[in-house]
Amino acid sequence: MTDDYGQYHYIRTRGWHLSSHQRLSRADGTLTDMGLTYLQETVVERWVPAPPEQECTQRNHTTGEYQWVVGDDEKAREAGLELPKPDTMELRVPCGDFPDGTWQRPSTGFLAALPRDPGALLDRLRRDTEGKRGDPDLRMLEYVADALQSGLVPAELRTALYRVLAEVPGVEVVERVPNLDGREGTAYGLSRAGRRREVFADPDTGHYLGERHVAEDEAQVPAGTVTSFTAVSLPVVVDSIPPGGTSAG
Repeated sequence: MTDDYGQYHYIRTRGWHLSSHQRLSRADGTLTDMGLTYLQETVVERWVPAPPEQECTQRNHTTGEYQWVVGDDEKAREAGLELPKPDTMELRVPCGDFPDGTWQRPSTGFLAALPRDPGALLDRLRRDTEGKRGDPDLRMLEYVADALQSGLVPAELRTALYRVLAEVPGVEVVERVPNLDGREGTAYGLSRAGRRREVFADPDTGHYLGERHVAEDEAQVPAGTVTSFTAVSLPVVVDSIPPGGTSAG
């Protein structure tokens, strides 16, 4: 993070995410799969100020682009489904200097308190994920990814976290795997519960480059379907937040 007041770290995330639609039965309250599933494109921009007590500015863009996985436009129209349209929402969100941080919402204090020794960090991660719902190994991968997505994790902690991921049972480490934008990184992948999740890291800086989720055995989509794919830009320092619209990334 830059120490110069008035500057920001700018991070841009482009992604395609799965959207499946169900119909609620008024008679018995059950949900029925409509057979309409598509990937839609989003862009999230975040400006992280140097003073952590300030709020981040975040803009969530729906681009209006989508790709059908199951179904088509005609079936959607018949079902009365409104398809994605371009839209932008701007938010002010806590940026790091707040109490009671977590892996999902890391504060500067939470990150500073995490051990840098990989063995101690692995023990901490196991304790924090113990008893949580779902596969315990996948949960550890998810917790690490949640923290890295914030863009607040310092370099020495990123290094330790990737060493920890390499020790999680079942995690495969593969070099030179491209993210959504084609930037090659190191992939930490794990297959569990009918799906595969891969976290990408820049091999030089350790910066988080995005993720890919692939269905391996899910009822709603064919095996091999990419259900989420993101690309995260390397942070750059900017002097101001531009008005409205999507900045170049």
